[in-house]
Amino acid sequence: MTLAFAVFNATTMGFWQVLGPVITSDTVGPRGWGLALSARGAGALLASLILVKLPIMRRPMTPALLCMALATLPLLLLGAGVQLAWLMAATFVAGIVAEFFTVVWVTVTSTHIPERLLSRVGSHDEFWSFLSLPVGQVSASALTAVAGTTTVAFAGGGLGAAAMLLAALVPSLRRIEISNGATADSAH
Repeated sequence: MTLAFAVFNATTMGFWQVLGPVITSDTVGPRGWGLALSARGAGALLASLILVKLPIMRRPMTPALLCMALATLPLLLLGAGVQLAWLMAATFVAGIVAEFFTVVWVTVTSTHIPERLLSRVGSHDEFWSFLSLPVGQVSASALTAVAGTTTVAFAGGGLGAAAMLLAALVPSLRRIEISNGATADSAH
């Protein structure tokens, strides 16, 4: 999981944070960029309100990872130069799926990691998953100078989606189970 998110964070999130303001300055403008970012927050908020009431499925990792592959759509659409409405719809969906994954991951770790190890495991997970983010941010500029913004956006989105889809194929992740008593409430 940590390796998959290191790739996702470098290529999808790192590239998004650098390329977003650059590409949108020529397309939807700063106002459009702000609206796209706000749509992601609105999606995450809506998902939080819904997920707090729903039980987590018995084997949640595969659906959660497949959903996270959808979180790469905003970067792909950004590279394609789509209209603002499509970009906002994609970021709204990305907010929903990212929040869904977060609830699943917190539930899985709090269910399967002994309490005395939760902070240590969580620290390693966060550190190694996000260490790659600044690498992606720095490399986005260099790669864009060589290949252009569209190519870098498509490559970043494709690599991020591949990381999530490949993680969904890992048998040990697919077998992770949540007991019927675990709900989204227990993850918060």
